[in-house]
Order: sequence, then structure tokens, then C-alpha cells
Amino acid sequence: MLPGTAFPLFGFDGSFPSSSMVIADGKIYGLYTIYQMGGAGLFEVNLDGSNLNLFSRYNTTSNGGSPSGVLLASDGNLWVAEHVANNSNGDLIALSLSTGTVLKTLKPFSINGAVGALPAALLQVKDGTLWGTTTMFGKVSAGHFGAGVVYSLNAGLPPQ
Repeated sequence: MLPGTAFPLFGFDGSFPSSSMVIADGKIYGLYTIYQMGGAGLFEVNLDGSNLNLFSRYNTTSNGGSPSGVLLASDGNLWVAEHVANNSNGDLIALSLSTGTVLKTLKPFSINGAVGALPAALLQVKDGTLWGTTTMFGKVSAGHFGAGVVYSLNAGLPPQ
């Protein structure tokens, strides 16, 4: 086993990371969930482990949403796949790295739509297209049940 360095990032408030991470502007960004308290959001931390910041976006008692996938896209923004409750089937949001504000929201998901509902994984390919998975529904071949699909979506992102 290779030696490594460990430092506590999520020892308070029961928070823990919940997805893959990305590096941008000399920081690590990822998603977290708050265990037993309800809530989730985006975290940022310097590469040396200092300056951990939690940006709360979700409170499961108010909107029931939760982030499920994150990527740094070719437009320089963080894109997040969200499971959103309260009669919503999920969405994709673009967040500004500098301010954390929502710049764009895409809502192509539905129980009757081709891409299904409740997006999970998310990535971007060379031509700028987003690819992802949903965890429920979607259009599938006759004789099969739609329990999520792999989809592609043109969000107008520049090529990588």
C-alpha cells in the first residue's frame, strides 16, 4: 500500500462527500450530504486541505432535492445533476465557480420522456455534449422496463 496523507474534511455536522470530485481554480469541488439532519450541497477545499467551505443548496425538509453528479464543463462552470422531489423529475444546473450562483437550469426529465427521470451520473464529451444516466423511467425497447437510461443532451456547451 502506498503511503498517503489524510486530513479530516467532514468531521462536523455529520457531513460526508457523496460523489466524485473535480479540480478547478486550485480547489477541489464535490458534493456532500448531511447525515440524519437533512440537506446537501457543494463543497470546496484547497488542495492542501485548508479552507473547507460548504455551500448548502438543499434542505430535504423544504424541497427534498439532492445533488447526484458534478462535473467541470468546458464553459468553466460546475454542472450538477439533481434529484429534485416535490413533483419534479430532476434537473441539471450550471453553477458559477466564482459566485456559486445558478446560471442555468435544464429540465428535460420526466416519467414519460425519452431521457427518464432523476438524473445521476454526468459527464461531457469532446464536442460539448453532456452524457448522463437517469435512475428511473425513460424510453426503452419494446418488452423492456425503463428503470433509467443513458442519455445525451446538447446544452450549448463549447467543445473541449
